[in-house]
Amino acid sequence: MVILLITVVIGGKVVEKNRAEDNAILFEQRAAIAVKQPVSIYDALQQGDFHGITLIGDNATTGMNKTSMNENMQVYANGDEVHYEPVHDSATWANAFRAFTEQQFPQMTFTNAAITNKSAVWFNEQKEYIQIGENELVFVMLGTNDRWATESIEQYEQHYTEFLQHVNAQAKDMVVIISPPAMTDELEMMNFGMDEVAQVTQQICDKQQYTCISFYDAIEQATTQSTPLQTFVQTDGPHFTDKGHTVVWQYFQQQILQ
Repeated sequence: MVILLITVVIGGKVVEKNRAEDNAILFEQRAAIAVKQPVSIYDALQQGDFHGITLIGDNATTGMNKTSMNENMQVYANGDEVHYEPVHDSATWANAFRAFTEQQFPQMTFTNAAITNKSAVWFNEQKEYIQIGENELVFVMLGTNDRWATESIEQYEQHYTEFLQHVNAQAKDMVVIISPPAMTDELEMMNFGMDEVAQVTQQICDKQQYTCISFYDAIEQATTQSTPLQTFVQTDGPHFTDKGHTVVWQYFQQQILQ
């Protein structure tokens, strides 16, 4: 089992001066919104309130370009379409969380039900096939693939709202994670960017009063002139580099596991 080493400190300036002005404005707008703080999650874990943890997500949670599938663990099946859990030994933030859980809470199950290249719209349309236990703590992070697979940001908002309502009703508790920024927002195939995904996801969480943390903000805060965005996300999309996985895992621990 690989546990990521924490070597990056998140903090400092919210947005580097050389960042695009529109991104700085959007970041400040999100920072000004009151967010329900997930201060009780770790206490609930320690008290044994949950029987298991499930991750629902896309490429940023499977660890695309870093991992293969574990064909002994099926997480989705509908007709001929079958998906499996990512392997447990690749150096990703999700596997660092798995290792932490297995060490601290060995009685709990841990399932990474993220599926590469799927959108929030797809998950909403397939939600009856997504298995969630009533005593589970579920973390959801989607939106990266909606940029090209979903027609508009309004359609993303509608479907993601519906899917999160479904998950929240099934699980004992739910935490929404806002997806990271990407290097590919300007490609012609993209209908909107990750800045819009982050803003709309934050708005959904505020309206529905969901616990919410932001990997978008974690990466933005770590980005400086000497450590540009490509230090933390790969150039082919919002797929974390090794340093990116380290940054968001440290941020996750600060927000959830303390």
